[in-house]
Amino acid sequence: MKKSNIQIEVTIPSTLSLALERLPSVVEDQINTYVPQLLKGLQIEGVITTDVQIHTDPAEEWIELKINGLKARTRFYIGLKEEFTRVLPLGAAICDEIARNRILLAATPGVLAQARALAHESYAQFSEQDQQKIVQQLFHLGFGIERLKDAIADEAALKNWDSFVEKCIGDLDATQISMFACKQDLADDDNPNDFNRLVETLQWATEEIFITQGIPAPGIQKMEAPLQPGNYYFRFNDLILPARNFADVREGYQYLNTLLQSLGFFFINRESVEFLLSTLETDNPNLLRIFKEKYSTDYLVKVLRQLVYEKISIRGLVRILEIMVIVDDAYEVPPDTWFPTPSTENVSFSGPNALADHTLEQRIDGFRLYYKSGLRNLTLKFTSPTSPSMVRAAMALKVHDFCRDLQAAQKNGDEKAEAAVLKKFRQQIAYWAKDTIHRQMPWFLINTISSYRNLIQQAIYMEFPDVLVFTNQELVLLNLTPEQCYSFDLV
Repeated sequence: MKKSNIQIEVTIPSTLSLALERLPSVVEDQINTYVPQLLKGLQIEGVITTDVQIHTDPAEEWIELKINGLKARTRFYIGLKEEFTRVLPLGAAICDEIARNRILLAATPGVLAQARALAHESYAQFSEQDQQKIVQQLFHLGFGIERLKDAIADEAALKNWDSFVEKCIGDLDATQISMFACKQDLADDDNPNDFNRLVETLQWATEEIFITQGIPAPGIQKMEAPLQPGNYYFRFNDLILPARNFADVREGYQYLNTLLQSLGFFFINRESVEFLLSTLETDNPNLLRIFKEKYSTDYLVKVLRQLVYEKISIRGLVRILEIMVIVDDAYEVPPDTWFPTPSTENVSFSGPNALADHTLEQRIDGFRLYYKSGLRNLTLKFTSPTSPSMVRAAMALKVHDFCRDLQAAQKNGDEKAEAAVLKKFRQQIAYWAKDTIHRQMPWFLINTISSYRNLIQQAIYMEFPDVLVFTNQELVLLNLTPEQCYSFDLV
């Protein structure tokens, strides 16, 4: 099989290091160590070339990353958790960014050719565009292209490309978490801070994420790898993450908890959802019957996966199903104004049409808004949703002009104008993030009208993954009002 050419280009802000002559070679070495592992996990045969440069503009604060000429979306380097300057060495942080932008590999002709060569013959029935979407979705969910090999599609799976993806990854055994260490660290001993104690502790983390968030994470497998003692790396499904060195068991536990929160959607597939539904058979048989008459398992997979992706607990599965089966009984809220909601939790988030008439994406977003109990279990762990500290941390951003300009640029197909609008907006959020760190706030919110929430979320979710985007109505559900939120105009 012909190998794909994989080119990695990195431009680093000059403010990140005093030893500029040494920095590019160190980063390049780390990339050349990690990327072959990434490709191996995704089952890509590739030849890698790397180019690392220092940015010539001293005012530039973004790490620029390109994968095969395509510009990646990277986190602001002094983001909310300061991961680029405190938690991770720079090279490891850039490797993290390469992993986060892995779907760009699906735009490489050589990778798509390898996928076609490996895939079952039923894969050929899809258009080239849909084939690329299939590979992108596999990479997005942490799976490699060999998942296409045994995917013998039935009639239902051939209806659309996303059904085919669910057929590829639908087995409960498809999801996995593996932790790799050297032979020395795998050996049993009585050290309370060694690798084996860490694995035991991390097993509890996977159980905890199921109890608290409803995510059916698999148990952790121990695997041997040619690593230095004290260095470990994780594999989630087929996605291999950069190696880490933990100071103690507590740090490792916190790291895995962070991964489970951010990658928990990897574990939502057909059989895991069927397992979750089976837990309702005894206490909620009628609800389960009505739900199955109205929706398919794949539909619920999309809903739950999106909720988990946005770090919303799916523990209240009964409430989610209730919302889905009674969704036609909705109260309409004016989309452009603050408005107190009625006592019912059923709130229509936009437009005059019933949710039943909306697209799949709009319906899923509607379920998200309706899921009031889930919002209260969001990653606002630092305090209760109604405490004064949350009120002080919450900020409302008026982004009407940004959304209007972005929508106009997208409608006109003006890529340069779209890039300029996005850059201006992200720079404003970056300034805001600095202010949040300066005032020692652990997180902040962006509040917007409901019809703009998806637009805002898509504009920043890669650059600022810790920033939460709420609608006006959701802040009302969290007992916040405009007067309790700091707001300013985007100029």
